[in-house]
Amino acid sequence: AYNGYYSTTLNPDGTSLRITATTVTGATDGIHADNYGAGALSITATGQVTGVAATTYIPPDAFGPGYTIAHAGIKGYNSFFGTDLTITAAGVTGGSDGILGVNYGSGALTISASGPVVGNGAVTPTPFGPRPHSGITAYNSYYGTDLTITAVGVTGGTHGIAAYNVGSGPLSVTVSGNVQGGTGYGIYTATATDPYYSGTFSGGTSIITLNSGATVGSAAGLAIANDEGDSTTIVHAGAHVGGDVRLGNGSDDLTFDGGTFAAGAILDGGDDTGIADGFVDTLQFRNLATSATGGNLQNWENVFIESGASVSFSDNTLTTSALVVLNGGVLEMANGAGENFVLDGNLEVALGGTLSLDVFSDSDFDSLLVTGTADFGLFGEILFNLAIDPGDLFDGFTVDFLTSAGVLNFGDLLVSYTGLDPLYTASVSELNGVLSLTLNQQVASVSEAGAAALFGAGLLGLFGVGRARRRNTAAA
Repeated sequence: AYNGYYSTTLNPDGTSLRITATTVTGATDGIHADNYGAGALSITATGQVTGVAATTYIPPDAFGPGYTIAHAGIKGYNSFFGTDLTITAAGVTGGSDGILGVNYGSGALTISASGPVVGNGAVTPTPFGPRPHSGITAYNSYYGTDLTITAVGVTGGTHGIAAYNVGSGPLSVTVSGNVQGGTGYGIYTATATDPYYSGTFSGGTSIITLNSGATVGSAAGLAIANDEGDSTTIVHAGAHVGGDVRLGNGSDDLTFDGGTFAAGAILDGGDDTGIADGFVDTLQFRNLATSATGGNLQNWENVFIESGASVSFSDNTLTTSALVVLNGGVLEMANGAGENFVLDGNLEVALGGTLSLDVFSDSDFDSLLVTGTADFGLFGEILFNLAIDPGDLFDGFTVDFLTSAGVLNFGDLLVSYTGLDPLYTASVSELNGVLSLTLNQQVASVSEAGAAALFGAGLLGLFGVGRARRRNTAAA
């Protein structure tokens, strides 16, 4: 029984089905539309849509055993005969899912919500196994193309947003508000696995965008997940990742471009840190200053510190194939943040990237152990922050600050200093993969010292002659 809105096209000779509504409340689903026509299914609601009941049990009969139907605030189903499925809504609340869109048509699935979407259910048992419920659940089949979700605030019992696209196009999720899951993730995406059919699919890339105002997480402490498909996630300024990120196999990119992540969050690129399997996972930091726990940055082939980013590692460790610092990025080990930093991988500092270190004495200074190579490409810089007490300075002061399996492009290295004693000169040398800083006391040149001595002797001589002359004159 429906006191909301239910509509269906049963004849495949039909074309499109379009529903436009304002405020709707249903005892089961708020709006439920099934399209078996040859065209598109479109659902538009400009007011609050509410589906009250979570589930309805259908008892067994002559045709089969009993089963449970889960309900939603808005439910749209597009059959194999259809094309696009589009759902546009303001606020939506459902007993199980907030919005459920299932597209078997040949076109795109698009869901846009300008207000809060809430799915109150967790998991419903079905003949095909348990089905989790989310604030927004979207499924685009093998026959479809793109899947696009744009949302503000979303809350779900399992995931906040669950999106599955095994169609030929990309999967895109863009959020600008609070997205919270329950037992699952804030956002879960899949392009290589189908929740209804077994096997592995070669779907498009998942693209997750967190704009200003977005906070993504769950009661389980899980923020974002992707299956074995490729993915790209970008966290813009004003957005926050409030839990773990686990991106599975495939080649995955995660970029914090001014956005932040929770202390203690695990950022897992999936797979491993090697490139032999063809999967390359890249973690990038831009336009933020942060102290990360290196042990929580797992399974990344590349970690980039780029323009406007200053990054240190609070546990003084990181495992990756390559840590790359460039384009104005700073690997910050100054101010006690990176003493005895161990990098299990290769280091590259180039193209305006900076490695910043503190030196307090010949026994108290920042150092790096790099198990791979240390490559200082064109315009790569080392900045020494020298805070050495004058009593600890001496001629030939030397510290070995970097040990590696080999130093590349040492001749391109730029070195700068702050706090250098004006009586000392500084230099950096390389030997067998070890970089050393040496401070030497400045000594005046021989010609200058000789000239000063001669000038002083001449003045004394003239002064002596003058005194002798005055004595002789007085005697006369």
